[in-house]
Amino acid sequence: MENGGKKKHGAGETRHAKACARCGSAEGPFAGALCAACFAAVNRLYSIPGLEVRKCQLCGKVRLGSEWKGVGRVAGWVKQKIKPNYPLKSAAVSIAGAGEGAKTAAELDLVFDVHGTAVGKKDAVEIKFVPTVCLKCSRIASGYHEAIIQLRGDTDRIERVEKKIIRLIERMSFVSGLHQKKEGVDIHSGSNAAAKEALSALGFPLSVTYKLITERQGKRVYRASYVVRL
Repeated sequence: MENGGKKKHGAGETRHAKACARCGSAEGPFAGALCAACFAAVNRLYSIPGLEVRKCQLCGKVRLGSEWKGVGRVAGWVKQKIKPNYPLKSAAVSIAGAGEGAKTAAELDLVFDVHGTAVGKKDAVEIKFVPTVCLKCSRIASGYHEAIIQLRGDTDRIERVEKKIIRLIERMSFVSGLHQKKEGVDIHSGSNAAAKEALSALGFPLSVTYKLITERQGKRVYRASYVVRL
């Protein structure tokens, strides 16, 4: 029988219904003496460092760790930065308008296991985007190229092959220049390896010459030139 918030359990035995020591709510679940909501409010469930991301102003990619990636990967990067003080059962991170403007907010929806009780925490953390230019875009803008593919021969064939070569190179690197010549077309590839692989993929024999262009840290740097006759 209930009487003033008390329950009788047998002769002479009385038990009190559990209530949160902070807000008085009898609604569970409880983490110790507190309801889950109060426990989340007064305890530091996780920590996260200041979030600063370098963003290329030309291509829009962001630097996450040592790599440049699409801005859609920022949410996963933020999740990796969370340092839980209790076992983390689940974590969802959403970013509205990622990369738009100098700052944006990451919305966190976290659930922790606190001594067997699921304690949820919703929060928002600020991400600062620092404008810069990535190495790839810097090289494209400066016309950097490690190889030149010289297409020579029939004009119609050159046009068809040119598109295929560019597509293959851009899967691995970039094309920094396309120059129309009287005798054909020169394609400037940001990577010699990409140029070589593109030509091999299309079955062209590799006729190559090398030209010394500079020295870096005591090492000679050469530019490759491939001639493809069509």
